[in-house]
Amino acid sequence: SFWPLVAAVGLPVMAYGVLYSWWLVGAGALVTVVGFMGWAMEPPVAE
Repeated sequence: SFWPLVAAVGLPVMAYGVLYSWWLVGAGALVTVVGFMGWAMEPPVAE
């Protein structure tokens, strides 16, 4: 599954946003939430 990777990409984007620009915090939070939701909604068994 690639969803944990998507969630992990959003966390450093949020950290860069704290340092450089606040809109990056929102973008990183959105990517992280989408990654966690995709990971949570994934079927528990392999297809």
